[in-house]
Amino acid sequence: MSLSDYVIPHRVVPLPGGTTSVKVLGLGLESFVLLVRHHAPALQGIYTQAVEGKLDIQEINAIAMTLIDSAPELAARIIACSIGEPDQWEKARKLPGPVQIEILEAAGTLTFDVEGGIKKVMETVIRIMESAQEALPSPSPTP
Repeated sequence: MSLSDYVIPHRVVPLPGGTTSVKVLGLGLESFVLLVRHHAPALQGIYTQAVEGKLDIQEINAIAMTLIDSAPELAARIIACSIGEPDQWEKARKLPGPVQIEILEAAGTLTFDVEGGIKKVMETVIRIMESAQEALPSPSPTP
């Protein structure tokens, strides 16, 4: 089997009005880099919860609700990234709550449905965060 034979898993989520829908994919590395760039502290908190066993892929609905409540901009960026339009996060933030939750649940399931689950994915995110910090120049001391 080659990569060209692989069908990327996705879910179709209808948008309000019934005339259109979005194709939701799991988050890839490019999306994680973007999310880390804009939301490192919130992602660190999610990682901590995952390591402590407070997050479970079986409770993806609760994770989606927590994101919308505690980090709405992060939730909107995840939604936008999962539908392949990362620059449309502000519009994603204005979608009705049930639609946001459905997209987040689909994206979460597709993203974390890997060996090791959420903990493995979050470990990758932390490695990205650490690499990004190392790549940045050290701040120069103030005179």
